[in-house]
Amino acid sequence: MIHFYILFLLLLFQACTPKHSDKPSFLFILETVNSLSNKPSITSLDVSKDVFEDKINTSSEWTVFNGKAPDALTMRSKLAIDQTWGFTYVVMDQDGDLYIDNKAREVHPTKNLILQKYDSTRNTIWTKEIGIPGSILKVGGIWFDQITHTIYITGSTDGFFAKKPNENSQDLFVIKLDSNGNILWKKQINTPGQNRFVSPTAITVDIFRNVWVTGTTNAPFGGNYDMHGNAFIAVFNQEGKQILLKQIAIQGAQIFPTGLAYSRNYGKIYMVGSAINANFRTNKPNFLKDNHINFRSSLFVLEYDIYSSLLKGDYKIILEMGGTNIDQYEGNSITVDREGDILIAGNRLNMKPNNDGILLGRSGILMKILNPNRFNGPYNEPWTIDLGKTQEGDTIITAITTDSVGNVFTTGSANENLQGEGNSAGKEDLFLTKHSSSGRKVWIKQIGSSHPDTCTYGTGIGVWKQDLYLVGTTTGAINELPVKGGIDQFVMKLKQE
Repeated sequence: MIHFYILFLLLLFQACTPKHSDKPSFLFILETVNSLSNKPSITSLDVSKDVFEDKINTSSEWTVFNGKAPDALTMRSKLAIDQTWGFTYVVMDQDGDLYIDNKAREVHPTKNLILQKYDSTRNTIWTKEIGIPGSILKVGGIWFDQITHTIYITGSTDGFFAKKPNENSQDLFVIKLDSNGNILWKKQINTPGQNRFVSPTAITVDIFRNVWVTGTTNAPFGGNYDMHGNAFIAVFNQEGKQILLKQIAIQGAQIFPTGLAYSRNYGKIYMVGSAINANFRTNKPNFLKDNHINFRSSLFVLEYDIYSSLLKGDYKIILEMGGTNIDQYEGNSITVDREGDILIAGNRLNMKPNNDGILLGRSGILMKILNPNRFNGPYNEPWTIDLGKTQEGDTIITAITTDSVGNVFTTGSANENLQGEGNSAGKEDLFLTKHSSSGRKVWIKQIGSSHPDTCTYGTGIGVWKQDLYLVGTTTGAINELPVKGGIDQFVMKLKQE
């Protein structure tokens, strides 16, 4: 049966990732900033010699690897682009040194945040590492404010970040930094009790500089339901004060937000995600006739108003698709174009006919929803595109963006050849797509490794002028660059054809 596959970002690497345990510890924060240099570098925790691979193609198209020997994992990378100057901000989390607690006679793993600023020619302007020895920090999302030129990062921590967490718990954090990498403020929010987790997955900022964060939790976080698969929306003002925390829950269902997008045109925040056994329109779970949950997946889009929703956290249902035995979907990423129309990336789950819960594979889906505020009509879908070759293949779209003229770009992973017959080059290949504003396919690019066991995934994509910027993770070489850790992160620039 289908259970937590809906959390695709957490499961993408299950076939390629070594086991890694997490244990909490509460200590200080270590922060470092590097000066301008022409080569990627990092200085802290004695890792400067083996974090970055330096064999870079110096042409207009370039790739940078971030990894740490010998078996460290560098994952969950996200990017944001300064549309004025073309700087790219990249955040990821990376295994750090083991922390030895002599008093408790315990050894704890460490996972730190790595934040980098690149210019368009591959120069690393600065690198910042934020870590809590003995604690796990994980990236949830990043946002760059084009007006104030500030950076916002959200994620989770099981250690002392801005305050002491509860025992065996995972808290939400939000950081605001200036464009030089200096922390302006940081917040840590937790829930009462032990063994609670809060997992942020997306962040955006509205015109009033209010910071919107969403994710999932197993706690009554902003509401009364106490169960796995609760979602939430949290809002902080520009000084970091929390002004809203609202639970999104349907008893008996599981809800997993994956993306946020802000429409400046109409003052709306759009949330995309996946839900299991949920019906948003009735606010009730979907059950089988014998009242057993059947784990059917649906894609949803919710709309928040940046004015009225701050009072009670109320939302409007824009889209809910799937949720039947055969018709099942996942929502993975969302953005808005220059007209305020909504672009959604997700997956269609290819279910075996007449066999409840048997998953054959996934196909990517890309859709456009016209914003009714432009013509006083209902939300409607002018086009939907399927991406994938076979019912048994896995083609997963993880990120979507658009440029100033309405072209749509996506990235993700595929274990099939999207441009011809046969399988992918590696176990999972990176892909990129470009479609026009009307949904016409312009091109598809697929990048894989000659090693059949290599997994390569795109996790973030951005556009500046005519250039594409891509981040992701890989277990093998890309563009003749070898990996150093168990999983490495990459940053890639490509010229559009």
